[in-house]
Amino acid sequence: MSREKARHEDTEKARKDEISRLKNVLEQYRAGLVELRAKRLETAHKYQKTTVLLKAEMERRTKLESVALKLKEELQHVKKRVRGLPALVQAVKDLVKHLDGSEASLIIQRRIKKVASLLKAIQAARDNLESTSDEDEALLEPPKRREALRPEIFTEERPIEELMDALTTLTSAEGLEPAR
Repeated sequence: MSREKARHEDTEKARKDEISRLKNVLEQYRAGLVELRAKRLETAHKYQKTTVLLKAEMERRTKLESVALKLKEELQHVKKRVRGLPALVQAVKDLVKHLDGSEASLIIQRRIKKVASLLKAIQAARDNLESTSDEDEALLEPPKRREALRPEIFTEERPIEELMDALTTLTSAEGLEPAR
């Protein structure tokens, strides 16, 4: 009996050891699961942050592209207007040649020279968009208030006004109707 009892105790001890070992394995497995869940949540949070950042970047990029498109269209519009100015200058020059010799034509000729030089400055600034010196930028900025025509505050709208004023002065001095 004592052998049986010893064998039974050994078996019971082996079972208890096996149960405690299995409990340890189960605890390690649970700890591993908790750790994996935490890592998965952390990864999901990182992906969510990345997604939010990507969405924000895409929105910013879309806005920048729309602004760039608007600026490109505006630049094309301005280029068309600038291309039209030399034709207007030539028309006024032709009118001055037609009315050559009068006092009004001398005034107009001076104004035309002034406007033509400013047009050349604008065209040079438009052609050299890479070189943006302060003078070039001043040529491209609209004036804040109506002032005498000076190169540092010149815009492409002012020569048209100057030429139209010159044309009106010339035609009224010669007794002609101004053509607007």
